[in-house]
Amino acid sequence: MTAPIEDHALVLAARQGSQDAYRTIVERYSARLYEVVLRIVKERADAEEVVQDAFFRAWRNLDRFKFDSALYTWLYRIAVNAAVDLAKKRRRRVARSLDAGEVPMHEGLPGNSPEPDANLRRSEAIEWVRAAVAALPEPFHSILVMREYGDLSYEQLSEVLSVPKGTVESRLFRARQKMRDWLQSKLGPEGLADMLPDEA
Repeated sequence: MTAPIEDHALVLAARQGSQDAYRTIVERYSARLYEVVLRIVKERADAEEVVQDAFFRAWRNLDRFKFDSALYTWLYRIAVNAAVDLAKKRRRRVARSLDAGEVPMHEGLPGNSPEPDANLRRSEAIEWVRAAVAALPEPFHSILVMREYGDLSYEQLSEVLSVPKGTVESRLFRARQKMRDWLQSKLGPEGLADMLPDEA
C-alpha cells in the first residue's frame, strides 16, 4: 500500500521545512491517534503526551518515511509503540486489581433490575466489554484496541506491529476468546448469553 497523493505532497513539503504542511498532517491524524492511544494508556493526560511525543518523533524522522505504507500507519506504529511501553509500566497494578475480583469500570451499575430497559442493558453491556478489554494482557490488549477503535485493517496491523498477517489474525482471535472467557468468569454462562444473545 502506497501513501495517498495528498499525504505524499504534505510529507515532501514538510521535509522542505513547511510547518503548515506538517500542521496539516497533525490535524488530519491526531484525533484518530489519540482515540487509540487513550484506550491503551487509559489516562487523557498520558494519551495527549504520547500523541505529542509521537508527532515530535515523526517530525524528527520524516526523512525515514519511505512511502511504502500509508502515512497514518507509520504514525500509528510510532504512537502505539510508545503507548504500549507506557501501559506496560502500569498494567501490573491493574492486573493485580482484576485478579482480586475488582472490576472498576462497571462499579455501581444497576445490573439487578428485574426488567431493565434496552438503554440500560446496552449501557451495562458496554461497560462490561470495556472492563474485559482492560483486563486483556499484552499483546492482545493493544492489537484489539487498534482493530476495534483504530479501525486498522489486518494488513495495516501487520505493518504497524511488524508481524505476519497470520499472527495478527491469531492474536485477534485469541484476544476475543480471552475476552469471552473473562466475561463468562464474571457473569456466568447465562449472564454472558443474556449480554450477547446473537452469539448464544
